[in-house]
Amino acid sequence: MYRFLGRRRRRREAGETLVELVLAVTIMSIAVVSVAGALATGVRMSDLHRKYATAGAAVRALAEALYASVTGSGGYLDDICDGDPVGAYQSELASIYTPPANFQASVTQVRFWHPDGATGSFESGCPDVGVQLLTVQVASVDGRVAETLDVVLRKPCRTEDPLCA
Repeated sequence: MYRFLGRRRRRREAGETLVELVLAVTIMSIAVVSVAGALATGVRMSDLHRKYATAGAAVRALAEALYASVTGSGGYLDDICDGDPVGAYQSELASIYTPPANFQASVTQVRFWHPDGATGSFESGCPDVGVQLLTVQVASVDGRVAETLDVVLRKPCRTEDPLCA
C-alpha cells in the first residue's frame, strides 16, 4: 500500500498542439483585419456623405446669394457676353458669397437666352436679352466632392430701370 503512494502516476497533460495554436491565431487575425477594414470603410463613407451634404447645402446657398444680389443692388451683369462672362461672375461671386471651410465656389459656365420664334435656347454667344443661365459649383478642396447647380437669372425690371419706364 505504501508502495503506490510513492509512485506517481504520469498523466498525459492535456493541451493544444502547435498546429492548433497557429490555426487559431490565423483565424483571429483574419477576423481582426476584416473588422478593421469595415471600420475604415465606414469612416471614409461617413466623411464622403458629410462632404456631399455640405456641398449640396452650400451650392443652394450660393444660388440664393446670387438671387439676392440680382434683386437687391443690381447684381445682374449685362454687357458681358463679348468679354469673359465666367470671370465677371466669378469676381462678383467673391464679393457676395463665402463658401464653407475646405470648399470652393465657382461659376463654371454662363449662357445667354436666344429666343427663336416660339421657342428658344441658351447659348454661349451674344446678344444678352436679359436672361442668363449660370452653372455654379461648390467643390471640396480635396477634389472628392462637387455639387453643380444651374441658376437662371433674369434682369430685374424696376421702375428706375430705363427698360421698364
